[in-house]
Amino acid sequence: MMIASWDICQNSGENCQLEVAHLIKTDGNVGATFHLEPNHNPRSGEPAQTWFALTQSGGESVSLDECDCQLEVFRGGDRSQAIATPTLTAISAEGYEDIPGAEVIFPEAGVYDLVLTGSPQNSANFEPFSLSYNVTVRPGRATAEVTSETETRETATSETQAVASGEGVDETTGLVFLGVWGAIAVAGVVVLGGWAWKRLRSQ
Repeated sequence: MMIASWDICQNSGENCQLEVAHLIKTDGNVGATFHLEPNHNPRSGEPAQTWFALTQSGGESVSLDECDCQLEVFRGGDRSQAIATPTLTAISAEGYEDIPGAEVIFPEAGVYDLVLTGSPQNSANFEPFSLSYNVTVRPGRATAEVTSETETRETATSETQAVASGEGVDETTGLVFLGVWGAIAVAGVVVLGGWAWKRLRSQ
């Protein structure tokens, strides 16, 4: 299936891209099946395994030993400087052997570009290539927990400040305070009145 899909893509023009079970792109006479775990749905701050099954036109595979490959990670739309250059190692996945693979950790949620470049080495014979892949990263569990904890702390701080300044006290609480102080005032008047009456009688 990969070879057939690659041939269709390769015949349609340069830098072709197909959306199949995995993402297939071509540049020159090299095609790459790209996959990113978990299920092309990476999360920030969590390791994501990526691999590239390289194939020449005609179906001959290209191993990492035959390719001087480099993987760079850019923030989406900004190719001025790579934020990471993960080390590529030879791995086996889904029937492919000795293909370039790397572990990538995206620092935060957002859109990123993965750029794989390569040129032949060790007597390999293929054209140098450059392939880019757009990746959308969702917030990781750790990020979500920190955000939730921060929001909880901010809410608690706001409520504390409101009580300290007299704001946020409901009407029922206010009436209770007024009732208590009113009762104290009435009791004070009664005591003073009784004391004055006794003074008058003693005279």
